[in-house]
Amino acid sequence: MATTEGNFHNTYHLTVLAPPRLSLSCDEQGSPVCEAAVGKPPAQLLWLPESSSPPEEKCHDNGTVTVLSKFMVCSPNVTIVTTCMVSHPAGNWSQSISCCASEKTNTNVFLYACIITCVLISITLLAVICYFKLHSVDHATKPNLLKLLLYIPNRMTQWKWNLILLMCRRKM
Repeated sequence: MATTEGNFHNTYHLTVLAPPRLSLSCDEQGSPVCEAAVGKPPAQLLWLPESSSPPEEKCHDNGTVTVLSKFMVCSPNVTIVTTCMVSHPAGNWSQSISCCASEKTNTNVFLYACIITCVLISITLLAVICYFKLHSVDHATKPNLLKLLLYIPNRMTQWKWNLILLMCRRKM
């Protein structure tokens, strides 16, 4: 800028605000997930009722930041109404959602335990078969392999196997 007193230069620092896009959804386990996408500066997320889950930030090449927060549900099979509040210099927003936290994770753990148990039983049966093949006993003295395999789970553990199989059938 030129004046009669001489040349003056002024420097201004301009901050461009990018308001975040708010989205609220339920994840696979039924927990509420709040996302404030591509905001500049990063948005602040709060939950009502309060949640102790720390938000995660993802920085983008264009200088914007996406903030993601998952509401931690303490007890399964409970429907809870939660509100995600977004605070940002460009404005404040809130959305509410009702999600039902499920026991899907517990079911998956139980299913994996059943699968691992079946694999271990199969490995044991293969080991018994390999043992008899490696130690070739004549057919007259060789015990009936089927009877041996059926006798392996004795009466004390038979009820445990029946219980595991029954529980696997119920969960599937």
